[in-house]
Amino acid sequence: MKKILSAALMVMATFAASAQTPGEVIAKYNEAGTKMEAQDFTTAITLFEEVVAMGDTVGDEVAETVANAKKYLPQLYVRNALALANAKEFEQAAVLLDKAVASGDATWSANAKKVQPQVYSALAATAWNAEDFATAAEYFQKAHELAPNDAKVTTQLAESYGKMKDYDNSFTLFRELIAGGGDDEATTALKGRMAVYMLLNAQELQENDADKAVEILIEAVELDDNPVAWELLINTAFNSENYDKIVEFGDRAAEAQTDIIKKSNVYSMLGNAYEKKGNNVKAIEAYRKVTAGPNAANAKAQVTALQAQ
Repeated sequence: MKKILSAALMVMATFAASAQTPGEVIAKYNEAGTKMEAQDFTTAITLFEEVVAMGDTVGDEVAETVANAKKYLPQLYVRNALALANAKEFEQAAVLLDKAVASGDATWSANAKKVQPQVYSALAATAWNAEDFATAAEYFQKAHELAPNDAKVTTQLAESYGKMKDYDNSFTLFRELIAGGGDDEATTALKGRMAVYMLLNAQELQENDADKAVEILIEAVELDDNPVAWELLINTAFNSENYDKIVEFGDRAAEAQTDIIKKSNVYSMLGNAYEKKGNNVKAIEAYRKVTAGPNAANAKAQVTALQAQ
């Protein structure tokens, strides 16, 4: 019985020591105010948050004090976040901006949302430089949701998805940017970047989904008249026996080549496609343009054979 009684007294003593009084709440509130005036925002935030927590225990006697603490917190979150962002402490700044938005204070929530895209973009850039593209995409997505018309953020998000091989999302964003752009250097650069990811995507699809690879490459060459993309388009179509596409795009693909051997290789495939489709006249015309490389001798022989028919 003696041991039980001692334990009970210890519990009562602990409860009494932890109980909060209105005076303590007000004292802490005043201390927070002093820190705020001194622009020690970090400490002021901690103290005001403690005031709010203590107020839940003390009750109605400190309701006005708690309400005032809640009023000051959103602006302190934003002001401290700005200071942290200037010091490149972006993770801590992001946490405080989230708190400001969650506070529901119309003015300071709006102010926080103006700053958030910059902070999220900075965090994304750090992740990008570390080649953590999934995290970069996560932060760029947050920035994009707050600033959907910011072309730079949208481009960086599209690039992040491309690096992650999330090509569908990457292409969707690139298409939006290109559609909204003009006939200028920036739009041309976007087309070039999208075409790069399309080539990578097509290379992955060649074996298992050649038809889709061909579709992607057709869009890629329309975006960027790139000899590599043209060559890959014809090779992919040839390997999948898609002779219609070779006939449709073969001449343009050959014209895009700057290397005579690659140009000849494309004409060789074009001649073969025409031959498969029964158009010997066009096949001979294409084969005669095979003037160099490993297919030159065969192309010459095919011309002779077709003329003999």
